[in-house]
Amino acid sequence: MKFDPKEAPNKYVEGTFFTDYFPYYYLAVAHLRLSHFDKAEEYLQLAAKDRINKLQPLIAAAENELAAARPKPQPQPANPLPNPAPPPPPKPNPTPPPAVNPPSNPVTPPATTTPPAPNPAPTKPAEPPKPAIDPKFEPMLRSAQTALDGKRYADAMQRFDELKGVDAAEFARRGLASRRSEAARGRVLELTQEGLAILREKDGKLADAKSKFQEAQRIQPSSGAADGLAEVVRREIAAEDEARRVADERQLYDTLIKRGGDFYREGKYAEAASALNDARRLDTTRFSADREIARINTDITARLSVAPPADFSVVPLQEALLEYLKGNVARTIALLEPPAQADNGTMDKRVRAPLHAYLAAAYADRALVSRSDDEKKKFEQQALAQFKVALDVAPDFQLSETAVSPAVRDFLKKAVGRRP
Repeated sequence: MKFDPKEAPNKYVEGTFFTDYFPYYYLAVAHLRLSHFDKAEEYLQLAAKDRINKLQPLIAAAENELAAARPKPQPQPANPLPNPAPPPPPKPNPTPPPAVNPPSNPVTPPATTTPPAPNPAPTKPAEPPKPAIDPKFEPMLRSAQTALDGKRYADAMQRFDELKGVDAAEFARRGLASRRSEAARGRVLELTQEGLAILREKDGKLADAKSKFQEAQRIQPSSGAADGLAEVVRREIAAEDEARRVADERQLYDTLIKRGGDFYREGKYAEAASALNDARRLDTTRFSADREIARINTDITARLSVAPPADFSVVPLQEALLEYLKGNVARTIALLEPPAQADNGTMDKRVRAPLHAYLAAAYADRALVSRSDDEKKKFEQQALAQFKVALDVAPDFQLSETAVSPAVRDFLKKAVGRRP
């Protein structure tokens, strides 16, 4: 209390360790157990001055216990009448009594042969014998204390729990719950530090750190392990996002490889080269390891040796397709609308056709989920307009069946039907 007189719930101690800090209350309880009732009442009043909600029921219980433990005042007898009158003095006897002569031969009364009735002194009832302490209690207590002194907190907790199971009354009488709490606090701090150390490791396993923080929180729910658990959850979410991003990239890579192969077999070498180049940018390692794709790409390059490669630097088509595959249609539109609006017809058709086609697909998706008729009509018109531009550039343009839903591909068919 001299070091820190301010009571507070869940107070910061060190590292990530927090605890309920109620020194006045605990000192009051200590005095109460020692029958120092005035001191107990003094410290209970100090504990109550900050009106901490979490502490109020504890103070109320201690006050009830103090009221029950205080010795009750003994009732005093009624006050006697003030200045009672003294008793009257005895009257003198003017005539002395006649002298009595003792008999010359007194008769001795015969001895009584019958013994008097016994009148024994009252005796207290015998107190019940105190229960003997289990002989295992003292050795187990020494073992638990040794574990606590050696900072083997998990072992100490287990041994104090076993000790309570042997003799709960003796455990409470000696106040061993406080030692068990000390072991629990040490174990919580130990587990929290171990979990944080795992998080600091480059290849630390999140599952191992999570189990440490969960055990610490189970032992002491108000500990700082909650912060560690929150960090584990944040990292798990980040890992899941990264895994989804990798999966999306793999899906897009597979889609582009399939499109490139299909275009190649149909003799559409420019479209095939565009799809395969996109796939190579996504995953150079996989692309280089696929011998069949390398053969196809070499043949396409030979057939298109006079044509320069498509320049996608002005159109973030790859990023837009990834967002589209994730279902983030709004982000796809935000990426493709600026280059589509800036298109003045001079753009390479290998870039221009997919730009307008996949922007149209995003508009079509918005039309399919629109709630109002006006919004639905607006997005339908935008989708058909963008599909028309794509078809003007490449009349035989087709959307990927693995990446685009049949309902969206129906918009493209409708746009084809409207062409002269």
